[in-house]
Amino acid sequence: MIALLLAGAMLYPVFSKMTFAGNPPLTGLVIGLVFSITHAAISLSTQSWGNAAVLSTSTGLVLYASYLGGPVSAVIVATAASLLRHYFNGIPIPVGAFAPTLLAISGLLLRRMSRPEDWPGLCWRMLPKAVAAFMLSTCIAIGLILVFGIIENPQTLYDIFLPYLLLGSLGVSVTFLVIRASAQLAAIARENETRLRQLQFIFETCGIGVFRYDGAKGRVDFDENFSALYGTDTEALQPTRFSDNQVHPEDRAKMRAYIQDEVNGTASQGSQVFRSFSPDGRLRHMRSFWKLESLTPDGERNIIGLHMDVSDVIAAREEGSERQRQLAAIAENLPGVIFQLIWQDGKAGEMLFISPKCAEIWGVGPQELLEDPMRLLPCFEEGEEVQMIAAVNESVAAGGRSSARAWMYDAAGERMAVELQVEATPRGDGSHLVNGIYLDITKEIQAEAEARRQGELAQQFQKTEALGQLTGGIAHDFNNILAVILGNLELLHDQVRDPGDHELIDAAIQASQRGAGLTRSMLAFAGRTRLEPEVLDINVVVREARNWMGRALPESVEVETSLLAGLWPVRVDATSLESALLNLILNARDAMDGHGRLTIETSNQRIDQEYVDSRGEQIAAGRYVMLAVSDTGSGIDPATAARIFEPFYTTKPPGSGSGVGLSMVQGFMRQSHGTVHLYTEPGHGTTFKLYFPATDASAAAGDEPAPEAPHAPADGKRILLVEDEDSVRTVLLSMLEAAGYSVVVAKNGDNAFDIFRTQPEFDLIVTDIVMPGQLQGTHLARRIRETKPEARFIFMSGYASEASVHGNGLRPEDMRLMKPVPRAELLQAVADALSD
Repeated sequence: MIALLLAGAMLYPVFSKMTFAGNPPLTGLVIGLVFSITHAAISLSTQSWGNAAVLSTSTGLVLYASYLGGPVSAVIVATAASLLRHYFNGIPIPVGAFAPTLLAISGLLLRRMSRPEDWPGLCWRMLPKAVAAFMLSTCIAIGLILVFGIIENPQTLYDIFLPYLLLGSLGVSVTFLVIRASAQLAAIARENETRLRQLQFIFETCGIGVFRYDGAKGRVDFDENFSALYGTDTEALQPTRFSDNQVHPEDRAKMRAYIQDEVNGTASQGSQVFRSFSPDGRLRHMRSFWKLESLTPDGERNIIGLHMDVSDVIAAREEGSERQRQLAAIAENLPGVIFQLIWQDGKAGEMLFISPKCAEIWGVGPQELLEDPMRLLPCFEEGEEVQMIAAVNESVAAGGRSSARAWMYDAAGERMAVELQVEATPRGDGSHLVNGIYLDITKEIQAEAEARRQGELAQQFQKTEALGQLTGGIAHDFNNILAVILGNLELLHDQVRDPGDHELIDAAIQASQRGAGLTRSMLAFAGRTRLEPEVLDINVVVREARNWMGRALPESVEVETSLLAGLWPVRVDATSLESALLNLILNARDAMDGHGRLTIETSNQRIDQEYVDSRGEQIAAGRYVMLAVSDTGSGIDPATAARIFEPFYTTKPPGSGSGVGLSMVQGFMRQSHGTVHLYTEPGHGTTFKLYFPATDASAAAGDEPAPEAPHAPADGKRILLVEDEDSVRTVLLSMLEAAGYSVVVAKNGDNAFDIFRTQPEFDLIVTDIVMPGQLQGTHLARRIRETKPEARFIFMSGYASEASVHGNGLRPEDMRLMKPVPRAELLQAVADALSD
């Protein structure tokens, strides 16, 4: 046993060093030598039986040497066993080599069949195999000795066979136990060494140093890492000097108190964070841990502890805190709420985080929502929360982000639009982590609605502009035609003497004038007619309208008026106002199908900026006079009301309406810097309200018409007439010559300028504005006035805006006539221009 324990001790360094596990030849050599030495020690106690047998417990050595060390070890140990038998027992080498050789071979076979995964790996399953291998090899060896007659007395073998098997099996078993114990101790040593290296690596890389305070000596012992941590000797690290040498000045007082409590206090453990300087001068954060290990007989404290560099932890914590502050600042300034929750089984589970702004927006605090996420549902409009839930479920099902919009109510009960942006990630247990944000997009929605409204207005403006251009072109040509017709009719009226013919001519003149009125109405809705505003009392206009209303309305329509006394005056074109009022009255008649009550009302109104902004009006805040026309008809449905002011849109049957009446009213109101509002209720009636800007001027001046000035005598005045239309030029020439004026005609501006340069002695120039050639009417005026500034002009145009489109040759005193020009109006204008 002593020899086997010696073998176990010698095997311990082999098993504990991983170097041998990766070097089979070296391992075989060392194990062979160890087992050979052990075999020699055991041989001192062996017993011989006759000349052929040796009783010994060394049988297991050869077997395990071959198993653990391989062929090299097997050869060494088998040779050593044969030589030792010969030396100690006198057994011939050939005879003594049988058993060791067979055991070595058995060990190699056992190694091949049961090679351990974790060397040396002697498990309990190995022992029965080893005993069986020993017995088998022994039987084979005895059989071979008997067959070859190597010994003279076979009876000797029979006598020792059983003792040999028993003693050998015992040797195999004991040897297994010793080797296994040595291997287990070595495994523990290797594991401890590995852990020690790991711990040392952790201490070195994490900046940890260990110390132990001996209370009896009053001194601290440090490991190498502790000294390296502070880069100084152990004397400078003693408790009496540590605070002054290693601690930041601002933390020294606190550190002294901590050390005093550690050495002389009653606590069993403690911890402290302080600032220190590294050997390279870098400021860092350190943490000290200590624990009471024991007390000396005198009651002094023995303490163990460590110091750790926690600069990275502190920096990460500060960075995390800074990020949290940044996130809080972002969340506070966002027009919405950030949240994080657990989503499971299609509904919200636990609320993990929600930014505090939820209390400001919805009046529900974060703590309430953390306790019950469903507390937010009542803030949604009825049915709107379905879209939010669907968005989260979509993100959960498909992955990635999802969004939805819904209407909610804020803390004040006001309606607000929100957009939900969410992203769900699985948590591995069937639930999902949902990160999201509610954004207040009320202003965005309002801006989108305003953009759509502005787009519709722009589209309407483009449509009106296009119609206006078309109408202007038609009006120009149509007014030229009417000018020819009207002028010739007026000339013909002077030449005809038959009263019956006069009636026919007067009827034709009135028809021409109505045609001119129709042209002005067409230009009104396009905003291209020139208004002639005057200060009016709208009540007077309504009272005068009562005189002709009877002709426009059947007796079955009851007319009521509610006119405010003290109505503010307005500055407006009287003719266009009467036309607008007539349009509204006729529409009311048709809406009531000839039966009902028509009400005309006036009042003073003040419109503030908030009202203007809320309705998107293109008018200025201030004082307005309202003229309302109401009926008790069928009302207007919303779809029709949205298009009621579109040009040529009508719900009347063919032949009953053109669809331009309300367009003309709207165009007139815009030109008058006012607005028109529609109020209607299907089945109950409709009201149109016209708002005119009030003026501070008095309406009295407009009550009495100015007396018509008499025509000044011609006195041979010379007039240059410029007109590109031959028929119009002929009519105008006849009117002027019949009045006694000397007239020179030109077919366009260029021709007129050539005539003027040769004959500048003209008293008046009457010119059309729009003509072919380089010089339009206003351009002609500018060129002539460069050489003759006092030249007088009368401008004629097909529609009013022509005067402002074609240059700045006009002066405030220049007269403007709208075609077709009645003869009396033309002659009066000429007389006025020549008399100035």
